[in-house]
Amino acid sequence: MSDSSSPSNCSQTRPTLPDPWAPGRRITLDGPLEPAANETLFGSMTGFLAIIGGFILFQVIVSPVILVGILAFVEGPGAMSILTNQERLLSGYAQELLLTNALAQWVSFGALTLLLARLHAQKIAAFLRVRTPAPGTLGLSLAGMVALLPVAQWLAQINQQLPLPEFFRVLDEQSMKLVEQALASDFSLVFGLLVMAVTPAICEELIFRGYAQRQFERAMPPLMAILASGLLFGFYHLRLTQFLPLAAIGIYLAYLTWRTGSLWPAVIAHFANNAMIVVGSRYMGGEDDVSATVAQDVTIPWYAIVLGIVGFAGVIYAFETYIHPPDGDEDDLSLSA
Repeated sequence: MSDSSSPSNCSQTRPTLPDPWAPGRRITLDGPLEPAANETLFGSMTGFLAIIGGFILFQVIVSPVILVGILAFVEGPGAMSILTNQERLLSGYAQELLLTNALAQWVSFGALTLLLARLHAQKIAAFLRVRTPAPGTLGLSLAGMVALLPVAQWLAQINQQLPLPEFFRVLDEQSMKLVEQALASDFSLVFGLLVMAVTPAICEELIFRGYAQRQFERAMPPLMAILASGLLFGFYHLRLTQFLPLAAIGIYLAYLTWRTGSLWPAVIAHFANNAMIVVGSRYMGGEDDVSATVAQDVTIPWYAIVLGIVGFAGVIYAFETYIHPPDGDEDDLSLSA
């Protein structure tokens, strides 16, 4: 009679996570947080709490500490007087604010996500879907983002017409002022791309699509998990005047991660979206009437919206038709499963 406490039997009793893109189509959940007594409650709560916790860590703890450290290094004893003067901070220290934002994201989202993933599984990369995507997925992902841009711009115009409390409009104006000051400051293109495109593309995708969406998928059908990840992405930016386009982009990025089984298509599409803003502002910076505010108010012609919808539908059709998991069953990729 075999010993029930033998290592092989212990391994067999470990819970697993279905994943049609993983070897054996399953990931062993051997972290200290597993097994979960209530998979549905556990998945939804941990995914939601990760985003809330990361946001609080980013805004309340890590960003202020890093900003104080950077200003103290740059200005010495006069750093505290700068912190109390918001106008001076925005106008004279845009690069320091951008650097603070980037470093805080790596700590609050990047490092936090890796820690959380390790609490579920030893194979962190597999759990977060950090794996090489199938051939053709990166190109399709970029094509989908390009097609989505005019649609997102149209949604932004609709969003502007929605009745919102004045508080949210003031908050949005302050946020846009920081973006405009940052884009107008004299930083190198490489620096701008690193802090405004590369960093959020990796760090935000890790926590939203890598961890939170994975947990949502354990608690609900894939379609609901995709919508939850995308909608929370829209709320996370604290810009309700831009909620609709941000949520649409977030939902697309969530779909990419689920459909390709890899985080990289979403990272690349996210990077491309942000990089176009940074590069566009750099090469249009000499125009007095070009700003982030003006850019978001540009009227998109109806035919561009139609072409965007048709092109985006074509990209989704290509994903559904040509991108398949190795040795997987198409039932594994049912949105309602």
